[in-house]
Amino acid sequence: METNKITADEARHAQQIFKALSNPARMQLLYALEKGEQNVSLLAEQLQLEQSVVSHQLATLKKIHLVASERVGKQVFYRLDDRHVLTILDSVMEHVKHLE
Repeated sequence: METNKITADEARHAQQIFKALSNPARMQLLYALEKGEQNVSLLAEQLQLEQSVVSHQLATLKKIHLVASERVGKQVFYRLDDRHVLTILDSVMEHVKHLE
């Protein structure tokens, strides 16, 4: 059995990603951003969350490079920084549906 598949640094980074994905609002935000760039107002409206909650969760996702942002005038638009995260979410959701 191969034991060197993952370094300690890679394991810590993976842990950060899984920790971020453990929050339902963050999962919903990532799926909402699958449709393309959106600002906090649109995301809050879609997910029926307070704008402050959405902003806080987006900041967490941005910190670990799952989302990126761009300022246009006074508005900030968010987008997926790495679409690979959707593959992870899809796999988890497939498993969840399998258990039901």
